[in-house]
Amino acid sequence: MIKICIGLIKSCIKHLIKILKSLIDFFSCKKAIEIKHDPPLKKLLHDLDYTSKNCSRIYNRLKMYDVVSKKTIVIYSFFSIILSIMPKYFSISNINLLDFLSVITSIALLIASLGVSLANYHDRAKNAMTCLNGLKRMKKALESTKDTDSGLTEKRDIYNRIVQNMEIRTDLDFFKTCKEDDFEYHSFPRYMNIYYYIKDLLINLFSVILNLLPFLPILYLLFIFTIYIYYSPMRILFNN
Repeated sequence: MIKICIGLIKSCIKHLIKILKSLIDFFSCKKAIEIKHDPPLKKLLHDLDYTSKNCSRIYNRLKMYDVVSKKTIVIYSFFSIILSIMPKYFSISNINLLDFLSVITSIALLIASLGVSLANYHDRAKNAMTCLNGLKRMKKALESTKDTDSGLTEKRDIYNRIVQNMEIRTDLDFFKTCKEDDFEYHSFPRYMNIYYYIKDLLINLFSVILNLLPFLPILYLLFIFTIYIYYSPMRILFNN
């Protein structure tokens, strides 16, 4: 449980750093330059590079959703068990509230488990990693070859087959990839730059909230135990 909490805190810090970086990028966004047109081999290498970066972002996002959703289910399951056994060991005045919270937590767990099962984050992340490895191997083979023209059509077909098995990237994934190259190959109007910076900021804020979500039941349990410990001596005093 402690390891899970530490992992979630680290993830929150990571996304807060991303938010800060997005704000810095937003206030220093540059005007995009003209699109370049390269020879076929260089174009294929460029496509491999961009697709690999997009695929890496897809993998990281799916992996994060998979880890956070599983940790959330574990913590809320633990919370549900605690709620069910609390009346046995503690004198709780409002049993109805505990029963209500236990039912709500069980329903939330059922919905969350069903959602995670349907989303299938683990297998999708695994598929993204398989595609990413295939793209990296192909790029390495192309960069090491001395023949620049022969078999280019066949290599392009292999690239297309890999891409067909990939998850569809988001527009924000593509924008971030272009930003890494200082918009050398793809141009965006300034209003689109602002739109994507704001979208990235909101997504990172959502990620922070998502990582903080499992801490809610822990805080609630701490609140209940604090009240119990504080009021127990008072109750004994008044009874005497």
